Amino acid sequence: CLFGLEGLAARWAAERATEEDVQKLKEILDLQEFYTQKQDPESIKNADSRFHQTIYALCGSHSMQDTLEPLHRKLLKYRRVSVSAQSRAQKSLEEHRAIYEAIAARDGEKAEALTIQHVKNARDSILQRGIAQ
Repeated sequence: CLFGLEGLAARWAAERATEEDVQKLKEILDLQEFYTQKQDPESIKNADSRFHQTIYALCGSHSMQDTLEPLHRKLLKYRRVSVSAQSRAQKSLEEHRAIYEAIAARDGEKAEALTIQHVKNARDSILQRGIAQ
């Protein structure tokens, strides 16, 4: 299940991340915040993707990364439409910030739970808007 895999990747990232890795995530988060304030859906989507891809890279498992990245690419068109709604873009930013904070605190359990909820929230947002039909 995508939820569980994304969550596990975040857990492992939290357990393995160096200070440099945490700073990289923070820079992506800062960009996402900037683009969210500018209401720039394409750039928000790009920052969102970079955030997730960085977590995949930080998890330390090439198999996990090789599994998640193609799935992530298939969902990009839905993510762009989802973050076009300013309310979802802001909520996604808040969710990413909480995930970042859990990773920075090296709290794998919390990072996993927050990521699972984030992916479910994104799915629900897409379904509510009728995008996936």
